[in-house]
Amino acid sequence: MKKLPPPSPKALGYVLQYAPSSAMLNKLGEESLQWQKSLYLFLRVFYATHFFAPFDWMKEFSGKKRKQMDDVSLLDTADAEQVRKLLIAHVRADRFCQGHLNKIIRDGYLERALDRLRVLNTSP
Repeated sequence: MKKLPPPSPKALGYVLQYAPSSAMLNKLGEESLQWQKSLYLFLRVFYATHFFAPFDWMKEFSGKKRKQMDDVSLLDTADAEQVRKLLIAHVRADRFCQGHLNKIIRDGYLERALDRLRVLNTSP
């Protein structure tokens, strides 16, 4: 299992700044051009800031561990590396299952994961 360092504070700041919210999705709708641009910008920031890091996410979250990707309660105790891996896995999953990111945004998963990173980033 590849060890990922926590995201840099600068990368996290940009990702938090450009993260789309469930409220925005509900207001605009998945088909709106404004929503699509917002999601595209978020993904560009996700990759450009090196928040994304390569690792075998399919192996990491296969079999019984697949449930970890959907279990929002795990975010309450996850460390920065775990949250980062989960977010990377969700972004990568969207490439195979179009609309996956919209689902985790609509369900509040993305906001909760980013809130967890905020907490971890401000903890001593």
